Amino acid sequence: MPGERPFLTRPSRIDGSELVLCPDISYSLPLREQAAAYRGSYQELTPELVAEIVSPNDTHPEVHRKMAEFIEVGVRLVWNVFPGHRTVEVWQSAQRQQPSQILRETDMLDGLDVTPGFTCPVRDLFD
Repeated sequence: MPGERPFLTRPSRIDGSELVLCPDISYSLPLREQAAAYRGSYQELTPELVAEIVSPNDTHPEVHRKMAEFIEVGVRLVWNVFPGHRTVEVWQSAQRQQPSQILRETDMLDGLDVTPGFTCPVRDLFD
């Protein structure tokens, strides 16, 4: 089922079962996506890029823990989009404890080496 959201798993429960992480938005290289197996309607694939839309009831420690988990399983670039604050946190694979950048409306979101050439004004995410 092309276009389905990928998921990431990690054994993190006391009983040894897997914790499934399903990002809001993700990007994988097309060749990797074609080769990925499915479990139900989700691909068994670690994407290169993940974007999460942060809800008002999400706490910063919860959000940061989830971002660290994405980075730990191999996601190279994570964008946390905070609609209420109109900001984006950028997390890179070298960062596990804190975002590498916090972008405001006047800044430009960049795909860096994960999606070279992709840029988007942060303000456009909220309009």
